Amino acid sequence: MPAVGSILCSQVPGARIVAHLAGLTTPSLWRKASPQLSHSARKLKQLLDFFGRMASLKRMIEYSKQLDMAFHALSDATRRGILDRLSRGPASVSELAKPYESSFAAILQHVQVLEASGLIVTEKRGRTRECRISHDTVQRIEHWLSERRHLWESRFDRLGILLENGGPVDAGLPHAATKGDN
Repeated sequence: MPAVGSILCSQVPGARIVAHLAGLTTPSLWRKASPQLSHSARKLKQLLDFFGRMASLKRMIEYSKQLDMAFHALSDATRRGILDRLSRGPASVSELAKPYESSFAAILQHVQVLEASGLIVTEKRGRTRECRISHDTVQRIEHWLSERRHLWESRFDRLGILLENGGPVDAGLPHAATKGDN
């Protein structure tokens, strides 16, 4: 178990003070927390463990929101075309608007959606706004997609073995995820 104090005291306001009052002043004391702790110290440890799980859940929700925004941005053909152009290098909004019959204002709105999703970063340079791809967000999406690809490949592998053998599969392959997994 990671040191609860080192994780939480930086994320939960007042957690370091409460931990100090409970006599759990260092991460090594957190790890050694055991049945000899008083009832109140055990309750405090449970509370701080809960806050640690909540911080982790909050990070997962933020990650999910970022993915939702990125996939929303990718759902439009014009925005995908803009990203395709930016994959060859940075460009101004004017340059991005040239191949489209849309107005400059419409292209600017597409750029703003892409920027809000984190897929691109814009920077004002004199009188122009230069756009470039944000590699962090692209890598995040790529990681999410590769996890899903791995999941489905293992499912198809298991299905193939099942169809070949005509029986249940348990040959050491990863078990298929439950209905709640994506």
